[in-house]
Amino acid sequence: MIRQGSPEWKDEKLGAITGTRAHDLISSNVTRRTLMALLIRELVTANTKEFFKQSLQEKLEIEPEAASYYSLMNNVIVTHQDAYIVSEISPMLAVSPDGLVGDDGGFECKRLDDENHIKMLLGMDPEKKYVHQCHWNMYITGRQWWDLFYYCETLPESMRSLTIRIDRDQDMMVKMHMHAEAMIGDVKTFLTAHGLGGLL
Repeated sequence: MIRQGSPEWKDEKLGAITGTRAHDLISSNVTRRTLMALLIRELVTANTKEFFKQSLQEKLEIEPEAASYYSLMNNVIVTHQDAYIVSEISPMLAVSPDGLVGDDGGFECKRLDDENHIKMLLGMDPEKKYVHQCHWNMYITGRQWWDLFYYCETLPESMRSLTIRIDRDQDMMVKMHMHAEAMIGDVKTFLTAHGLGGLL
């Protein structure tokens, strides 16, 4: 495993399909084509072109607190919070999990604003992109479940968190594998046609 934030991590994640990109991979032909263009650009230019937004900064700052809160609530230990895990299938397939739990589980933290967090407490379904991210994490790591953990430190303690357990779905694993292999093939074909097959 590679540590998130390291020079190796920055190099390895160029042109990689990670959890935050899984939704685009499996949603539609339009989102897949957009993702393909993004992956090719990263491989060709060696530049992620991802700007460090304030929301991302806030996420990085709150994750350790949320992981500790989740651990206390569930009497577990969240590990590998800064790992970058590459699939044995291809370096193009990877995850940067918010954490692993025990031998079979994982942890994905989402920090929404107060109002949207309360909507989740009221029973709103989680966004598909977050659910797909958790499934992708299971696809890459081989784990059996992933907890989607909503955390909002500004609300009273009784409202502060919500855990949604997402179990491994074999049909989803097959779907992700099919689309992942197709994407790898399409990107390789495109690069080879332009004399750049060695980038993969």
